[in-house]
Amino acid sequence: MQVRCKTNRGADLELPYYNPEVGKPLEGVFELTVGSLYTVYALGLNGPGTWVYLADDVYVDGPRRYPLCLFDIEDAKVSRHWEFASGRDDADQPELLAPALWLATKWFFNLVFDGDAKAVAAFRQMKNDVDAEVAGG
Repeated sequence: MQVRCKTNRGADLELPYYNPEVGKPLEGVFELTVGSLYTVYALGLNGPGTWVYLADDVYVDGPRRYPLCLFDIEDAKVSRHWEFASGRDDADQPELLAPALWLATKWFFNLVFDGDAKAVAAFRQMKNDVDAEVAGG
């Protein structure tokens, strides 16, 4: 799956991707380049919201999560490496399409974000697998 960034400004967020009681992060700018194409490594479904996990412009070890409303879907084909999990209690995303190891590892996204060496290496392999699939068409 690939998405193209159409905006990187917090001011452009749509509901449910911000708290209406607090308002939009008007001065916020996400680490994305408008017009750039990004490969999606996981897809989170959280109630009415959909989130894409991708390597943004400051990618180092792992993906970041962004609301789908910042993107246009360029290629909707889901990765053959993804599986679906529902009712997850270890993440912000109770429903998730992601590589099997991601789904099988409790708090995987948090472990990668925290720099856990084993999780970072696992994500690197997942990223390589999905990137090769995308490159191959």
